[in-house]
Amino acid sequence: MSFKGDGCSDSYGLIIDNVKLVRSGTYKNIVVNGGFERPCVGKGWKIFDNIPGWQGHGIEVGWGGLYRCNWRSQVVELDGHNNYEISQKWNFNHRY
Repeated sequence: MSFKGDGCSDSYGLIIDNVKLVRSGTYKNIVVNGGFERPCVGKGWKIFDNIPGWQGHGIEVGWGGLYRCNWRSQVVELDGHNNYEISQKWNFNHRY
């Protein structure tokens, strides 16, 4: 799965949070770090290459309240300095 920023690169890009992939009939989310809680950035933001569970470049992890006043969790913005893409891969087997 991947998410990619697109359009005008103006530092106001796509913001994502709480990513889930759940097999029908179960409650187990197989997405690693889908709430972008790691690494912790406190009430600020920081740009990373690769974060736990996600591969990418220029991944802006930030406190949600910086982007929208009523958000209370960490989020990822896909237009930190340019439009970026993050991805996560899984190997499906008999458990999934």
